This record gives sequence, structure tokens and C-alpha cells, in this order.
Amino acid sequence: MPQPDKQDSPGAADPPAQTPRDLTGNQQYDQEPYRLLAEYSADMIVRIAPDESYSYVSPASYRLFGQKPQELLGLSVFTFIHPEDLDRVREAFTSKFALVEGGFIEYRRRKKNGDYVWVENSVRIRRHPISGEPSELVCVVRDITDRKRIEAELEHHRNQLESLVQQRTTELEQSRQQLLQTERLASIGTLAAGIAHEINNPIGMILLAAETAESFRDRPDGATVIEQSLHTIIENSCRCGDIIKSVLQFAQRETMEKWPTKINDILRRCCHIILPTARNHGVSLHTEFAPNLPTITINPVQMEQVIINILHNAIQSDENGVNILVRSECGPGSIRISIQDTGQGIPPAHTNHLFDPFFTTRQQKGGTGLGLSLAHGIVTDHGGTINVISEVGKGSTFTIELPLTTTPNSGEHSPA
Repeated sequence: MPQPDKQDSPGAADPPAQTPRDLTGNQQYDQEPYRLLAEYSADMIVRIAPDESYSYVSPASYRLFGQKPQELLGLSVFTFIHPEDLDRVREAFTSKFALVEGGFIEYRRRKKNGDYVWVENSVRIRRHPISGEPSELVCVVRDITDRKRIEAELEHHRNQLESLVQQRTTELEQSRQQLLQTERLASIGTLAAGIAHEINNPIGMILLAAETAESFRDRPDGATVIEQSLHTIIENSCRCGDIIKSVLQFAQRETMEKWPTKINDILRRCCHIILPTARNHGVSLHTEFAPNLPTITINPVQMEQVIINILHNAIQSDENGVNILVRSECGPGSIRISIQDTGQGIPPAHTNHLFDPFFTTRQQKGGTGLGLSLAHGIVTDHGGTINVISEVGKGSTFTIELPLTTTPNSGEHSPA
């Protein structure tokens, strides 16, 4: 009985597929597609033997480095590496034979004409199909000179920009300190007449008390009058001293040293300084100071500048005279100072710019637009906040909140 053809028999086994094997085996890959990829690749493809020499070089070597593949075969891969990069690359290549995976490395490579270019070398390990031991390295070498140049230019521009920003920051801080001093001196000039008037009042009282004591010196019933006169002289002399001390501190250039201070003392001193100016403008000045407020660590001279500046603005908020209320109170974790006036108020469009440098609505009257900006900086340096609520036709309220500090920091001192 004739046997059926095995190829036609159902269930007959198909012939075994041709399994690709390594070039060292009995069968080989179809090399044509891989040869074409290597020859037409823009990057140079190389194979490196365990003795670190080139065993294969793709044609791209001529385009990239001016060297034909046959000129490189058998040479060490380290032959053309820049001396400054040699140790680093040698260590990387040597270690690749012991690694499970390859990696990337960048270095400078010499071309045939002697020029150096930056290259990126992508390294992969090829292992023996039987033993699994590393048999060679397969590398893709890419010219990254343009990328390195752009990176260097970007780094240069970044460093220039950082330097410029640092320089500008320093200049702005210097300008801020100069403006701080200028504003302080300008405030002294504005208030000079009022301060002189304030000093004349206690001096007049001292003179009157001295003349009264003199007239009652030889009278039998003059002891009580003389005692009262002496008390008036002492009280008004201290008042003069306080005024002079405040002016000197206010005009003096000082750093941001801080020491424990009673905020109510500062507010009283500011009100005394500003009172003659307020009277000359028909302004009624009122105070509501909370008793027994905690002592806070601040720079009192700079804080006086903040308060006087706001008071001065409140006085000028209406030419027809206003009522000003200065209040202090203890808030949650802070001391709150509020200065409220019944002036014309601030338009909403201006509110967001009040603390901007050189922003002023009174430029024609000599306003510089620096006072509130410097005040904001001082309060911020103290860890506090300053805000304003205003309504046109009803007035404005400036609120300052300063954090409570019970223990002075190491750089702080107490006033003599």
C-alpha cells in the first residue's frame, strides 16, 4: 500500500525553522540589513574587542573624524582621546566589561586633522552566546560638539545673568538704605517747625515756673508754690529731653539692631513729635493705647519713622482738617497698631500701589512716593505686616502687626 506523502499528511511535523545563531556557529544571520544600517548611519558604530582595540568601524568614521575604517582597525580605543579625559574614559571602558549593562560617556576625541570634537559614546555589552561572558563592546559614537557649545553658551549667559542679578540686588539694597536715610532726614525737615514749637512750650513753662519761684522765694507762704514750680521745671525739662532724644534718634543713621521696647512709648513719642504739625493743619489727634502690652523686640528708631510717616500722610489726607485715632492692642501672637483718619480716602485704583516706590498722589505738593514703600520695608524686616483699608470720602485705616518677641536675639542690645 503506497504510503501517503509526509508533507500532505495531517498532523505531520513541519520542518524546523532556521534559528538565527552567532557568527561563530554553523549558521549565520542574514547580515545585509545590519550592514546597511551600520554603513548608512550618521553615527559611527564600532565593535571593541576585550583587548580594547577596534574590531569593526562603520564608514561614518570618515565623515565624523576624517579617518577611514581601515585606519582604525586594531588601534586602541584610547588613541584619540583628549589627555584630560583619558583616565576617566579608560576607567569607564574597562569597567564596562564587568557590568551587566552599558551606559553613556562624553569626552573629547581627536580628528585626523588634529582638532578635537565632543562625542557621546553609547556603550552596550555583547556576551558570548554559550558562556555568557562579555565578548565585546558595541558602541555608537555621536558628535555632540554643537550641543556642548550651546550648553557652554547657556551656562555662560546663566552665570552672567546670576552675576547681574546679584549686582543689581546689591545696588537696590544700597539704594534702599540711602532712600531710608533720605526719607528720615526729609521727615525731620518737614517737622522741624513743629518740633521747635513743641520745645518752646515746655521752655516757656520752665521760665514761668522759675519766675514764680523767684517771686515767692522770700515770702513766708512761698514754700508750697516753690515746690510746685520746681516740679513743673523738672517735668518740662524731662519733656524737652525726650523731644530732643527722639529727634536725634530719628535723624541718626542706624543699622537694624533691635532691643526690647514698649510700643506705647514709641506711639506717645511720635504723637508728641507730630502734634504741632497736626494743630497747624486743624487736625484733632486722639489715642487709645491698650495698657500692659507685652514688650517686643524691635528697632524703635525705624519704627518711629514708620508711625510718623503714616501720621503725616493722615494729616494731609484732607485740607479741611481730619480726626486721627492712634490705637494699640494685643492680637493673637502680635501687637496691632492702627492709625485711622477721617480724610478723603484712597481710590481703589491706588490702594494696590501705595507701597510701590515713587508712587504718590501728591507729587505737585512735594510728595516723593518713598515714605510708605520704606515703611513697608521696615515692617517686613521686623517680621510684621502693614495693610490699609480705605473708602473714598470716609477715610483710611493703616494697620501694622508686629510679632511678639519676649527674648532678644543674640545680636540685640538694650539702649543705654
